[in-house]
Amino acid sequence: MARKRPQRTNVQPLPAKDEAVVCELCQREVDRYTVHHLVPRARGGRFGPTARLCPTCHRQLHALFSEATLAEELNSIALLQANSQVNSYLRWVRKQKSAGGFKVRRANNRR
Repeated sequence: MARKRPQRTNVQPLPAKDEAVVCELCQREVDRYTVHHLVPRARGGRFGPTARLCPTCHRQLHALFSEATLAEELNSIALLQANSQVNSYLRWVRKQKSAGGFKVRRANNRR
């Protein structure tokens, strides 16, 4: 007998077509968002708090930091925004004209 897949609990409904979503990290208006677990699911955050992030910010966070660092040190939007590496990225991304995606590379000194 086939096993039934569990329902995803972190999926939030998309806004109406005329309604813009604001990324909670960079504060830019975006046409789509991803759900970021502030404590990674692999570290026990499956049912914990989440944040709506644009795909670029979400990829950037996971490129800069390991799941252990995100779970232990950077588990809220305020802590993320106060981090010097994230703050530098936010200053850059807010100046970009397009709300589209940008190339993200994994940091050499990923913690």
